[in-house]
Amino acid sequence: MSVRTIILADTFMSAKAMLAKMYGAENVLSLSQLMHEDVIDEQIKPLSPQDLQVKRMKDRAKQLTQQAKQLKARQSLAKAQQNLAKASQLPLTH
Repeated sequence: MSVRTIILADTFMSAKAMLAKMYGAENVLSLSQLMHEDVIDEQIKPLSPQDLQVKRMKDRAKQLTQQAKQLKARQSLAKAQQNLAKASQLPLTH
């Protein structure tokens, strides 16, 4: 059985050494090297002021959504605890 694995490393030899350490040298059958310099160059480019504003707004929206989920979870937990307390205070009738 053969499995493909992707690993990010600074050099080809570093990748080979990491794979050999993780899986054993005898289990590393072949390596292919891909260059991602174009992708890295794109990621380094500074965002325009408009793009930064959009990014900040998206990040803030995500943060607010997460806060809303946490608040709902806390409220649900508090309600469940109240219900449990009420249930444990009820007298048992047979």
